Amino acid sequence: MKWWYALGIVLGLGSGGCATMATGDAAVPLNAAGQRMPVDDSTLVIRSRELQDVSTAHLPVLEVSFENPTANWYNIKAAQILVGNPGRPGIVKIPQGQALKDWRLAVGQRKAVDDHNRDVGTELGLAGALIIADAGSESKNKKVAVASSLIGLIAASAFLAAHYSHEKQEAERPPLLESNHLLSGPISVPPATIVKRWILLYTPYDTNTEGLQLIVSYDLADRGMQRVLLRTERPRSSRGSDLP
Repeated sequence: MKWWYALGIVLGLGSGGCATMATGDAAVPLNAAGQRMPVDDSTLVIRSRELQDVSTAHLPVLEVSFENPTANWYNIKAAQILVGNPGRPGIVKIPQGQALKDWRLAVGQRKAVDDHNRDVGTELGLAGALIIADAGSESKNKKVAVASSLIGLIAASAFLAAHYSHEKQEAERPPLLESNHLLSGPISVPPATIVKRWILLYTPYDTNTEGLQLIVSYDLADRGMQRVLLRTERPRSSRGSDLP
């Protein structure tokens, strides 16, 4: 293996980054009146983020993580998403039942096509970059050989980085299974672990959740109802709506 082959692989692997369980922004604890409270190190840390690869306009998918940094074993009896924006009730709906099953089937098929096309593009691009680098390295002109090798190396590392970045995203997000849905039932969070759930939102007059104040409310056994703010409000125009 030539040196630039090995270097390209190393650069591609390095630029893809390492996967982590602690994904998303930390939520802000709220009291019963909706006022912000200081973070309590003796209980759960809630994080959230939008899963871009499966979200579409008006159908954002949120990942909600329950991180337990303590030695206690916590049990969540029930969890739900609330909209905390004053004057904007009913603008977020949560598809369930057959609607959710149909969405999962549709997005699964779309993602399979997207993943296939991306893999084909990556493989063709990587092969082309290596061919360019290999052909150029055989040139008797030293400057041409070095330049061609560097161009091929940069291109190959970019394609590898894109591939491993996608692999990283796949490893970090929870599978979109019914058992992993935020509303599927009780959630058990063992000590020193992170448990992830997902939820599909329907925002008919908002393309995403950026303008919404989203709150997760959950019943933590032995501690009662807990509330955390996932999103801060940004001024946006909207209208009320209902699911068809």
